[in-house]
Amino acid sequence: NNSNPQNGPELYRPGSRAPPPGGDMAYIESNVRRSASTFLSIRSVGGVECTNDVYVRDPDATTTTTTTATTEPNAAAAQMSSQFFYVGKIARCDGTVPNPTIAVARAWNLIEEHACRLRPVELGRGYGRLEIWVSKGRGDQELEMSLAGVGDGDEDMAL
Repeated sequence: NNSNPQNGPELYRPGSRAPPPGGDMAYIESNVRRSASTFLSIRSVGGVECTNDVYVRDPDATTTTTTTATTEPNAAAAQMSSQFFYVGKIARCDGTVPNPTIAVARAWNLIEEHACRLRPVELGRGYGRLEIWVSKGRGDQELEMSLAGVGDGDEDMAL
C-alpha cells in the first residue's frame, strides 16, 4: 500500500529520488549542462585542436544490404558492414587530460548513455558493450569539405 495515514497517499515528486550511480558523469540534466558548458569553455580557449568528435558503434550489430550477384541475376547476396554513429564532441586541455583516451574513459558513462538515447534502435541493445571511437575534432563544414574532396585533404579520417 502506497499511502501514509497521516499525510495521505504518497505522490511522486520530481527530484525526490536519489541521483543515479555515476557521480558527476551520471546522465542527468545538471551533469549534461555542466559538461556542455565545460566543453564550450575549453574550446573557446584551445580551439578545434583540443576537441575530438565522438563516434559509437555496437560491435555485435551489423547492417545488411542486399546486392544482386553478377552470376545469378535473381540471387541476392548479403553484405555486412559495421556502422559508426556520431554522438557528439569532447574537449580536453593538456594540463588535466593529456589525450582523448583518458577523456573518453573519464566520461564513458555519459557518452554511452547519450549514444543510446540518441540512437535507441541501433545502439540501445548494445548498452554495456558499445565501442567508443574518436577522431580529430574538425568543424562540421571542414569535415564535409574533406569528405567531398574539397580542401587540402592532408589528414586521414581514421577512427
